[in-house]
Amino acid sequence: MSFRASGNVGPVCYSPWRGVFVARKANPCVQPWSTLQKVYTDNMGLVTAAWSGSCTVMERLEWDAYAQNQKWKNRLGNRWIPLGYQVFLKMNCQALALGGTIQTSPPTTVPFTLPSLWEVLALPAAGRVTIELSGYPAGQAPDVIQVFRAGPFLRVGWHARTPDYRSQGLQASPYVMTQNGLATGKYYWFRARWGFTIGVVGNWFEGQVLVN
Repeated sequence: MSFRASGNVGPVCYSPWRGVFVARKANPCVQPWSTLQKVYTDNMGLVTAAWSGSCTVMERLEWDAYAQNQKWKNRLGNRWIPLGYQVFLKMNCQALALGGTIQTSPPTTVPFTLPSLWEVLALPAAGRVTIELSGYPAGQAPDVIQVFRAGPFLRVGWHARTPDYRSQGLQASPYVMTQNGLATGKYYWFRARWGFTIGVVGNWFEGQVLVN
């Protein structure tokens, strides 16, 4: 038995607390998944099943070779080379989230684009905002943009954190999403990124707006 183990064993929960490991009564509460969490979880199940069920041995080797040219960054800023399975999982989960399908072979080319307009605008109509991420070079327009929202907040000085954001869906060309029914006199944060349905996404663009 390890004193550093954590988790529930019957009615007892073992966990670290303030630098020591303690045993306390297990919490029987269950946090149900939201509809979107269930969708993402189901997508991951489909992708993991496809790795062993749909991909051939040769295709898995292709993903391993493709991953050798990738460099990911962890939360500490350190760069590392992922496994082929990790790249397959990430790209195909993103592909399903963007409305695409599972790709059993890695892409031969990776599309990239750069918008020239990022704007979050409060409209004169009460509770209405538009979010736009557009102005792409000719022939390099993405399939969709992903839009996330955080708020409402009472103060202008509050900057939304990553856990505050909730998905608002996808928006195809002309890449302008309209939000209605927002709380007037409150501050909201929005962020968006472009995406190609093979599972390639860009960096986040973020902005704050005071709703009229």
